[in-house]
Amino acid sequence: MNTGRTHGTEKPAVFFGELEGTVVKKFVFIVGLFMLGGCTVGYKMPDPPPAPVQRPTPAPRALTISDSVQLCQEIQTATDITIGCEFKYIDGAPAMFLLFPDYTTVLNSWKILTEGIAAPFCIAANSANGPAQLVLAVSNTKMARVYFCEENFWTEWVNYGDTKGSRDTRY
Repeated sequence: MNTGRTHGTEKPAVFFGELEGTVVKKFVFIVGLFMLGGCTVGYKMPDPPPAPVQRPTPAPRALTISDSVQLCQEIQTATDITIGCEFKYIDGAPAMFLLFPDYTTVLNSWKILTEGIAAPFCIAANSANGPAQLVLAVSNTKMARVYFCEENFWTEWVNYGDTKGSRDTRY
């Protein structure tokens, strides 16, 4: 019978505390392994939501210079809007003047005018391999800036003074 004492070269008896520590360590290791295995195998991340379908931005309509002149005349003769439009040739190059009563009107209508008139006008001029200008003028501040279609460049705002002969009387 083993009393827990050592006699000579005998190995010491295993006490319950030593046995308990080994069993507990193995138990903790197995439980931990089981939990890790369960987490990686049993849990699946939800699929990400599908990416929103982005509709391509439609390209501006392809116009000719004469189409642009006609649109400009329609804007100029419209009585329900305060924006004016004049079309001239400066040194043989087409120039479209968009005339606004104030800067708020510029901000409120610029996107529509850019997509519907200005961009198609510049595309038509560039397709014809010729220079063209778009002039943005604000009546109440007498400020204007010029966009050179061929160079894709805006000038800084400049004062254009009082040119009553070329302004629309609607504003």
